[in-house]
Amino acid sequence: MDDVLEQLQPALDPGERILWAGRSDPGVMLTAADGYLIPLSLFYSGFSVLWIIGVSSGGGEGSAAFSLFGLPFLLVGLFYLFGRFLVKRRLKRITAYAITNRRALVQVGKTRVHEARLDGGSRVIKTSHNQKHITVIFDAAPVQQSFFGGWGRGGQVIPNTGLDWFDFSHRFPVAFYDVSDVDGLRAALARVSMAPSTQSSPTGLDGHT
Repeated sequence: MDDVLEQLQPALDPGERILWAGRSDPGVMLTAADGYLIPLSLFYSGFSVLWIIGVSSGGGEGSAAFSLFGLPFLLVGLFYLFGRFLVKRRLKRITAYAITNRRALVQVGKTRVHEARLDGGSRVIKTSHNQKHITVIFDAAPVQQSFFGGWGRGGQVIPNTGLDWFDFSHRFPVAFYDVSDVDGLRAALARVSMAPSTQSSPTGLDGHT
């Protein structure tokens, strides 16, 4: 908990206090989007392998060059199939979440900070089937998800898939994914829903985690 608070401190405004803080569970890897990302990744990678084998076995001039042409596509397929999960695990370990008396904060590493005001706006709360994890999406907007590049409507990357590492536009939703402290996060959300957003006190943790 100390490392989470230390990471969040530079992002706090004067008088802002933390009601809840935590991280995503790095053990949770799969999402609903993987239901089509994984099969498409297998198809894409398999097609690339068949291309390379077919061109290489055909012989003739230029066959080696044509087989090398398929390597970038194979690497992309392998990243979608395996590499993005390594990226996702890394993101989970360096991303800190917080509910303060004013806003929801998502800090990725030391520099990337995303926020959503808590006084108004839509909020989507999803609980896992086993009731052990909770996901909260603030100011959620529908996103048209697509496979190639992971971008959908407005150039938005499919979130929580490892692809969001490459969203340099910062247009992905402010969200807390796969949080294991279900009761603590729900309690903090209930507090900010009932309390005015203009209250202030010394910066720091408010005793709720």
